[in-house]
Amino acid sequence: MGCRIPLSLRPLLSSLFLHLQPNAAADSRYPLEAYESVGQLFCRTLRDRAREIEDLAPYSMASPCDCTVSSLGIVSGDRVPQVKGATYSLKAFLGVQPKASRSKLMYCVLHLAPHHYHHFHAPCDFSQSVRRHMHGECLPVFRSFLAKFNDIFSVQERVILSGSWIGGCLHLAAVAACNVGDIRLEREPDLRTNQDRVVLRHLGGDVDVRTFRDKPVEFTVGSHVGEFRLGSTIVLVFEAPQNFEFSVAPGQQILAGSRLGGVGPPVKAKSEAERRFVHY
Repeated sequence: MGCRIPLSLRPLLSSLFLHLQPNAAADSRYPLEAYESVGQLFCRTLRDRAREIEDLAPYSMASPCDCTVSSLGIVSGDRVPQVKGATYSLKAFLGVQPKASRSKLMYCVLHLAPHHYHHFHAPCDFSQSVRRHMHGECLPVFRSFLAKFNDIFSVQERVILSGSWIGGCLHLAAVAACNVGDIRLEREPDLRTNQDRVVLRHLGGDVDVRTFRDKPVEFTVGSHVGEFRLGSTIVLVFEAPQNFEFSVAPGQQILAGSRLGGVGPPVKAKSEAERRFVHY
């Protein structure tokens, strides 16, 4: 992933990449041929204003990444659908039992393919109070594999940001990819995932926990949260009002900033000054 690509081969690689992601050249901050390795190409940044926040309503949830929607729904017990018939334990996955007091608890699983833009952003305005790093496996997370085995997410390397938004509790989990467990956080540049010589969480290892309750980390919708070094998965678990409804469906391809769901019809910007974008 980090091997340098000779200049003579970069146009060919760019052509292959554009076949998978036709808008990559128009959206990228720099020409695709400028990236020196496959890893740099996967972790490319976007040009300014390339991804707009689709719904400005306070109870709206935006997609944190470019992705394919894998699964979504209402949490009705500890075990929730992974994909198709396979399930996983939400408590084991998050490291805490999420509870909805007077509202409902929702989940949404978003898959990033290798050709997708690899950064992830805040899906709403939220305050982060806890970060949990679960040392785990780096198994495949593509749909056909997830459908065959239960609890893949519960044993996978992952970083979970927990806090609250206007609707109640919110958990944003970044799940590692096959053979590449490198997850980076904007606000914690020293955090390192997928390290050797650690006891994995599902084998009895400790959870690396950092709390921010005295001074929560504040995110505005669209602000940069972190990045993957290869395609992976984002899982959102959040409280929402009883009349919150998803606007997307499993299998749908969406962009960062697209409306995942909300209460009522989307609220659009009425002027240029009101427009909001995914940003760094």
